[in-house]
Amino acid sequence: MTDPASLIPEPSAKGSARLKLAGRIILGAGILSAGLVYWLASRTQTAPDDPMMAGYSKVADRQLNIMYGKMGSATHDLLADLERPGALAVIIIICSILVALVCFRLAEPLPAEPPDKNNGTTS
Repeated sequence: MTDPASLIPEPSAKGSARLKLAGRIILGAGILSAGLVYWLASRTQTAPDDPMMAGYSKVADRQLNIMYGKMGSATHDLLADLERPGALAVIIIICSILVALVCFRLAEPLPAEPPDKNNGTTS
């Protein structure tokens, strides 16, 4: 018969299992939420810009460039690109993957320490 004490996992094994479970949950929730954000945002996305507004857009871009320089224009373009549903979904997936990888990495057991050479013990 097996010893009941051997069936109880060590505290480090219990914590490792919890971290792995947390990593799986975070990864799954990230993928699901990214899909949901993409699906909802792409359904409610407005129609493309009116061709009659092309002249106004050029004037607004020139004014932005004069007032804030190239960096302001680049920042404005970056923020406009981040508002797209696909970019938002990719950011959510990347963040959830990174957090899940941290959980999986922390769940790995620490390597065994080599014997101390100063006390003269051998393995």
